[in-house]
Amino acid sequence: MEVIGLDITLYPIFNFAAYFFVVLAAKDLFKESFKEKESTLKWPSLILAISLLVLTTIPTLNKMHVIEFVLNYPKIIDHILYLVCGLFLIISIFTLLSTEN
Repeated sequence: MEVIGLDITLYPIFNFAAYFFVVLAAKDLFKESFKEKESTLKWPSLILAISLLVLTTIPTLNKMHVIEFVLNYPKIIDHILYLVCGLFLIISIFTLLSTEN
């Protein structure tokens, strides 16, 4: 509709803030996977957290010209990974709350 002429994706600070929050979510998922002692979600959570960290930091470091190589994959994989990791975080919070008693 182009009513507002503001495109926040043009400002790099918003992109880095989004990546920062994704890395924080990956860190929390990583920590939660170690807190789950006997749960079946322990290893999938750990694998998802590591893949989220790798698939987020490598393209960001490549954009900043820190590393030379890049991972070429479709962006839909990022969105699916964000969704699945978010669901795993929600599930792990409820399982940890139910096992604390």
